[in-house]
Amino acid sequence: MHINSIKIILLIFISSIFSSCNGQAKSEQKIAKNKITKLGKSVLQLDNKIWVIFQDSKQNYWFGSNGKGIYKFDGKKITQFTTNDGLVHNHIRGIQEDKQGNLYIETHNGISKYNGTEFTTLQPVKSLKNEWKLKPNDLWFGYNANDLYRFDGSFLYELKLPRKDLTKAFGIATEG
Repeated sequence: MHINSIKIILLIFISSIFSSCNGQAKSEQKIAKNKITKLGKSVLQLDNKIWVIFQDSKQNYWFGSNGKGIYKFDGKKITQFTTNDGLVHNHIRGIQEDKQGNLYIETHNGISKYNGTEFTTLQPVKSLKNEWKLKPNDLWFGYNANDLYRFDGSFLYELKLPRKDLTKAFGIATEG
Protein backbone atom coordinates (compact mmCIF):
# COMPACT_ATOMS: atom_id res chain seq x y z
CA MET A 1 0.00 0.00 0.00
CA HIS A 2 2.92 2.29 0.68
CA ILE A 3 4.27 1.89 -2.89
CA ASN A 4 0.87 2.81 -4.41
CA SER A 5 0.70 6.08 -2.44
CA ILE A 6 4.24 6.98 -3.59
CA LYS A 7 3.22 6.30 -7.22
CA ILE A 8 0.13 8.48 -6.82
CA ILE A 9 2.16 11.32 -5.27
CA LEU A 10 4.76 11.07 -8.07
CA LEU A 11 2.03 11.03 -10.70
CA ILE A 12 0.41 14.17 -9.21
CA PHE A 13 3.78 15.89 -8.94
CA ILE A 14 4.77 15.13 -12.55
CA SER A 15 1.38 16.14 -13.96
CA SER A 16 1.47 19.42 -12.02
CA ILE A 17 4.90 20.21 -13.49
CA PHE A 18 3.66 19.65 -17.05
CA SER A 19 0.48 21.62 -16.54
CA SER A 20 2.31 24.54 -14.94
CA CYS A 21 4.74 24.72 -17.89
CA ASN A 22 1.81 24.76 -20.31
CA GLY A 23 0.27 27.68 -18.47
CA GLN A 24 3.50 29.66 -18.76
CA ALA A 25 3.72 29.03 -22.47
CA LYS A 26 0.17 30.25 -23.00
CA SER A 27 0.75 33.41 -20.99
CA GLU A 28 3.97 34.11 -22.92
CA GLN A 29 2.03 33.73 -26.16
CA LYS A 30 -0.58 36.20 -24.93
CA ILE A 31 2.15 38.70 -24.04
CA ALA A 32 3.75 38.31 -27.48
CA LYS A 33 0.41 38.95 -29.18
CA ASN A 34 -0.12 42.09 -27.13
CA LYS A 35 3.29 43.49 -28.14
CA ILE A 36 2.16 44.11 -31.72
CA THR A 37 2.53 47.84 -32.18
CA LYS A 38 0.00 49.93 -34.01
CA LEU A 39 1.36 51.71 -37.06
CA GLY A 40 1.05 55.42 -37.65
CA LYS A 41 0.45 58.33 -35.38
CA SER A 42 -2.66 60.35 -34.83
CA VAL A 43 -2.37 63.94 -36.08
CA LEU A 44 -4.69 66.94 -36.09
CA GLN A 45 -4.14 68.12 -39.66
CA LEU A 46 -2.72 67.18 -43.05
CA ASP A 47 0.53 68.44 -44.47
CA ASN A 48 0.12 71.49 -46.73
CA LYS A 49 1.83 69.72 -49.68
CA ILE A 50 -0.64 67.01 -50.73
CA TRP A 51 0.03 65.50 -54.18
CA VAL A 52 -2.57 62.75 -54.42
CA ILE A 53 -5.96 61.90 -52.87
CA PHE A 54 -7.55 58.44 -52.98
CA GLN A 55 -10.74 56.94 -51.54
CA ASP A 56 -10.48 53.21 -50.82
CA SER A 57 -13.22 50.57 -50.89
CA LYS A 58 -13.82 51.03 -47.13
CA GLN A 59 -14.59 54.74 -47.67
CA ASN A 60 -11.31 55.89 -46.07
CA TYR A 61 -9.56 58.86 -47.65
CA TRP A 62 -5.81 58.67 -48.24
CA PHE A 63 -3.68 61.77 -48.80
CA GLY A 64 -0.18 61.40 -50.22
CA SER A 65 2.16 64.22 -49.30
CA ASN A 66 5.38 65.54 -50.79
CA GLY A 67 7.70 64.51 -47.98
CA LYS A 68 5.60 63.77 -44.89
CA GLY A 69 4.31 60.31 -45.86
CA ILE A 70 0.69 59.33 -46.28
CA TYR A 71 -2.38 60.24 -44.24
CA LYS A 72 -5.51 58.17 -43.68
CA PHE A 73 -8.80 59.82 -42.75
CA ASP A 74 -11.45 57.32 -41.60
CA GLY A 75 -14.16 59.91 -41.01
CA LYS A 76 -13.16 60.49 -37.38
CA LYS A 77 -9.40 60.79 -37.09
CA ILE A 78 -6.32 61.38 -39.21
CA THR A 79 -3.44 58.90 -39.01
CA GLN A 80 -0.05 59.65 -40.55
CA PHE A 81 2.23 56.87 -41.84
CA THR A 82 5.90 57.44 -42.71
CA THR A 83 9.10 55.51 -43.30
CA ASN A 84 9.17 54.92 -39.53
CA ASP A 85 6.13 52.66 -40.08
CA GLY A 86 7.66 50.78 -43.03
CA LEU A 87 6.72 53.04 -45.94
CA VAL A 88 9.45 52.89 -48.62
CA HIS A 89 9.68 56.69 -48.91
CA ASN A 90 7.81 59.77 -47.67
CA HIS A 91 7.26 61.41 -51.09
CA ILE A 92 4.00 59.89 -52.33
CA ARG A 93 3.23 59.94 -56.07
CA GLY A 94 0.29 57.57 -56.41
CA ILE A 95 -2.15 55.32 -54.53
CA GLN A 96 -4.01 52.29 -55.91
CA GLU A 97 -6.04 49.43 -54.43
CA ASP A 98 -6.37 45.81 -55.56
CA LYS A 99 -9.47 43.60 -55.42
CA GLN A 100 -8.43 42.25 -51.98
CA GLY A 101 -8.32 45.75 -50.45
CA ASN A 102 -4.52 46.06 -50.29
CA LEU A 103 -3.20 49.55 -50.95
CA TYR A 104 -0.18 50.25 -53.12
CA ILE A 105 1.63 53.48 -52.38
CA GLU A 106 3.87 54.71 -55.17
CA THR A 107 6.96 56.77 -54.36
CA HIS A 108 9.94 57.71 -56.49
CA ASN A 109 11.95 55.09 -54.53
CA GLY A 110 9.56 52.18 -55.01
CA ILE A 111 6.16 50.74 -54.16
CA SER A 112 4.86 49.99 -50.67
CA LYS A 113 2.04 47.50 -50.18
CA TYR A 114 -0.22 48.10 -47.16
CA ASN A 115 -2.47 45.20 -46.14
CA GLY A 116 -4.19 47.05 -43.30
CA THR A 117 -1.67 46.05 -40.65
CA GLU A 118 1.82 46.38 -42.15
CA PHE A 119 3.83 47.83 -45.01
CA THR A 120 6.01 45.74 -47.31
CA THR A 121 8.14 46.92 -50.20
CA LEU A 122 7.61 45.34 -53.60
CA GLN A 123 10.85 44.28 -55.25
CA PRO A 124 10.82 44.67 -59.05
CA VAL A 125 11.94 41.83 -61.29
CA LYS A 126 13.12 42.47 -64.82
CA SER A 127 10.78 41.10 -67.43
CA LEU A 128 13.22 38.95 -69.42
CA LYS A 129 11.37 39.29 -72.71
CA ASN A 130 10.02 42.76 -71.86
CA GLU A 131 6.53 41.31 -72.31
CA TRP A 132 3.86 43.95 -72.24
CA LYS A 133 0.60 42.35 -71.11
CA LEU A 134 -2.69 43.79 -69.99
CA LYS A 135 -4.75 41.70 -67.62
CA PRO A 136 -7.87 43.01 -65.84
CA ASN A 137 -6.41 42.96 -62.30
CA ASP A 138 -2.94 44.33 -63.13
CA LEU A 139 -1.77 47.52 -61.45
CA TRP A 140 0.58 49.85 -63.32
CA PHE A 141 3.22 52.15 -61.86
CA GLY A 142 5.67 54.63 -63.33
CA TYR A 143 7.62 55.69 -60.26
CA ASN A 144 10.77 56.47 -62.19
CA ALA A 145 10.98 58.23 -65.53
CA ASN A 146 12.86 55.45 -67.34
CA ASP A 147 10.57 52.45 -67.06
CA LEU A 148 7.07 51.22 -66.28
CA TYR A 149 6.09 48.54 -63.77
CA ARG A 150 3.24 46.04 -63.94
CA PHE A 151 2.09 44.26 -60.78
CA ASP A 152 0.09 41.08 -61.43
CA GLY A 153 -0.69 40.35 -57.78
CA SER A 154 2.48 38.32 -57.29
CA PHE A 155 5.33 40.05 -59.09
CA LEU A 156 6.25 43.63 -59.92
CA TYR A 157 7.62 43.42 -63.48
CA GLU A 158 10.00 46.11 -64.67
CA LEU A 159 9.27 46.90 -68.32
CA LYS A 160 11.67 48.90 -70.44
CA LEU A 161 10.29 51.81 -72.43
CA PRO A 162 11.46 52.05 -76.03
CA ARG A 163 14.41 54.40 -76.41
CA LYS A 164 14.27 56.84 -79.31
CA ASP A 165 16.65 59.42 -80.64
CA LEU A 166 14.38 62.43 -80.15
CA THR A 167 16.51 64.61 -82.40
CA LYS A 168 15.99 62.18 -85.28
CA ALA A 169 12.36 61.38 -84.49
CA PHE A 170 11.06 64.87 -83.73
CA GLY A 171 13.78 67.29 -84.75
CA ILE A 172 14.30 68.54 -81.22
CA ALA A 173 17.55 68.56 -79.28
CA THR A 174 17.46 67.05 -75.81
CA GLU A 175 19.70 67.62 -72.86
CA GLY A 176 21.52 64.64 -71.34
